[in-house]
Amino acid sequence: MKEEKTIYIDTISGEKLIKKIFYHNNDYIEKESYYLNDKLHRKDGPATIEYWENGNIEREYYRLNNKCHREDGPAIIYYDNNGNIEEEFFYKNNKEITDNLQIMVMLGLNKI
Repeated sequence: MKEEKTIYIDTISGEKLIKKIFYHNNDYIEKESYYLNDKLHRKDGPATIEYWENGNIEREYYRLNNKCHREDGPAIIYYDNNGNIEEEFFYKNNKEITDNLQIMVMLGLNKI
């Protein structure tokens, strides 16, 4: 990683998040992560996004208070370097959800 940039964000709910950005040597973003009280945390999107050197998203991780968690979709998503989804993993409160019925409910019964 080339460098790090830190940005302080005030959210609508009054939380003070810290966003850290790391760059590839080619100046594209390599990784951005959001923290609350030194824990990976973000309510309105992935807490960590990692990028391929071409700028496409490589991985997304949804976390609340450092726990893998997402109510309405996969909490971990892996992409190929063209931006196509390769794998998805569903979690609530740091517990992996593998039951297809539970996943369908999380997705609103229409995406599986």
